[in-house]
Amino acid sequence: MNADVQRVNASVRSALEADLTWLIEVIIGSSSDEAVEWSGYMAKSAREWSQPKLATNYVFRPLIDSPPAHPDTVLTTLLYVEKAIRQNGGTYTHVVADMQLYKVALQIKWSDPERWKNLVLRLGGMQMMLMSFIGCIAIS
Repeated sequence: MNADVQRVNASVRSALEADLTWLIEVIIGSSSDEAVEWSGYMAKSAREWSQPKLATNYVFRPLIDSPPAHPDTVLTTLLYVEKAIRQNGGTYTHVVADMQLYKVALQIKWSDPERWKNLVLRLGGMQMMLMSFIGCIAIS
């Protein structure tokens, strides 16, 4: 195994152990704290294990002052996301969207398939369930 795979496996194993420890403390109530909060448990656990974790950084990007489903807005967003993915060493741009935005993004992809060959579009989960439900009740 290469070093990246080993690092990811160790991270997943550590996260699973921490989750299991938290779950046992919640079920049994063996924690010194009467009520362990969701947001504070991992920070408490990291302090106890002397493994400080870096804080997550959120960066708010500029808003596009246009209708969300307008083809220009979707194209601008796809180009921006693709550029960010490439700058971080990624190859494929994965986009999950609701039905309205998915249709517009799909039309953009179909307009130039070679240009957008690394764009992977997925329909959002709610839309998939809704389409399944509508198909189910329409048949009966």
